[in-house]
Amino acid sequence: MQTPQIIWSLIAPQYRGLANKVNRKLIQSSIKHYFWYCKQFDKLVHPFYYLTAKKHTPLFNQQLVDLAQSTLYFYNLSVFVDKSNAGQIIKNVTGSVEPNQITVIFGPSGSGKTTLIKQLGLVENPTCGFLNCGNFYYFANQKHNRATKQFQNSIGYVLQKAEEQFLCDSVLEEVLTGAINLGLCQKGDVNFAKKYLEMCGLHHIPLIKNPLELSGGQKKRLALASVLAMQVQFLILDEPTVGLDQEGKALKSALLKQLKQVTRIMIVSHDVDFIYETADSLIQLEAGQIVDQMSVADFFNNMQLLQRYEITPPLVVQTIQLLQAKGVQLNDPLAIKTVHDLIDQLKPLFHDQ
Repeated sequence: MQTPQIIWSLIAPQYRGLANKVNRKLIQSSIKHYFWYCKQFDKLVHPFYYLTAKKHTPLFNQQLVDLAQSTLYFYNLSVFVDKSNAGQIIKNVTGSVEPNQITVIFGPSGSGKTTLIKQLGLVENPTCGFLNCGNFYYFANQKHNRATKQFQNSIGYVLQKAEEQFLCDSVLEEVLTGAINLGLCQKGDVNFAKKYLEMCGLHHIPLIKNPLELSGGQKKRLALASVLAMQVQFLILDEPTVGLDQEGKALKSALLKQLKQVTRIMIVSHDVDFIYETADSLIQLEAGQIVDQMSVADFFNNMQLLQRYEITPPLVVQTIQLLQAKGVQLNDPLAIKTVHDLIDQLKPLFHDQ
């Protein structure tokens, strides 16, 4: 069991003696009492705990600013099965998600990827720990307030099964519903809907068509369009390539790389080729714990790591390795993300011959 590490800079000097006491108990605690001690630990690392405990909203949460351009930090997040059970799904994870990047949560089935991404988007509440983005703080033991709602409204979550988030009987209504609720457009605003449908490659779809009648790939793109219409600052996608053909994956990759210029994007995916082409950074989960956090290029070009986690390298990485084994010298192997990139670097070699 991973023991939380107290971040001393977050604790006022007068509370550090108590923090030491709780930290010793954490180290010595049995699994049975671990949940209770995590709650005590939460109180200590929370610099404004007593404000929220008295149901006051901290001043820094009055008006949220710089969410889109601020790093999202998460500290000692834990998710327990329930309050009477010491079983943990997520185990004291700490990390960060940078703005204007695509970050992938990666790991084997059952490692807690979807659970973690739901905590970071406050789709579900963590049991322990806290989040920080700009001047927004959310602590596991505080009640939701106006600032929490504002933060949640800045997040768009696209489910793995797109049809599970459909609420309306027409494509037009599906795209507009969330935006109408946020006061971003009026009912029946065709031009507003078309803007986001075109962005997702659905400009040819009849607006009166039932979303459930669309193909699998079209459903995923419609779900994404309806979320983008809410002008979110933080986009979360769960297994975005499941059911897509190569053309659909290429379109999704190109769209996400365009969107990251204006929003923060997190994805859960097993598709190593899509991840290598699309994502910038990677968080590797094993049994509910973060074991690595690094750039995608560094991760998939580290053969020792891939062997340790029994991961097959992306096809383009395998091809580069075969070429290098044959003595082919590429100009910048780490810049090669797709087959087209590889061809571009090979062309000068053929011209030289």
